[in-house]
Amino acid sequence: HSFLRRNATDTVLQAVMIHESGDTYFYNDTGSSIGMAWDASTSRLGIGTTAPVTRLHVVSGTVTGGRIRIEETGTSGSNFPGLEIRNEGAFCGGIFYNEADNKFELYGTNGSTPAIRVYSGNQLEFANVPTSSAGLTSGQIWNDSGTLKIIT
Repeated sequence: HSFLRRNATDTVLQAVMIHESGDTYFYNDTGSSIGMAWDASTSRLGIGTTAPVTRLHVVSGTVTGGRIRIEETGTSGSNFPGLEIRNEGAFCGGIFYNEADNKFELYGTNGSTPAIRVYSGNQLEFANVPTSSAGLTSGQIWNDSGTLKIIT
């Protein structure tokens, strides 16, 4: 099924096409290209692609067009917008902005303490950095009396 619309000059344009399979295509404002596609067989949404390979697949040919924006509009001063990652219902990590403290925080699997904080001015804070290199593998960091070192 196709749904059509008319523009300001009364030209008929493609708006939405729904196939028998349930796949659905949403056309851009000119009706000439698909801007968003729903693949019903895989439950995947493509923005800028008609062949999404993940649940949400964003493709853009412009410099900032491939971004996903997460915005919280509350004015409480304690907003905490971000991206939460879960596996089998359990929290596995996330990336959040802590408005109350004006910091960007990256959480790991423990979920209660940020692993990395980025403060205004781009200062970094690492949590739970080991004070010994014992048991660490290549690429991991440790705190040697106040100096961060990387295992090579």
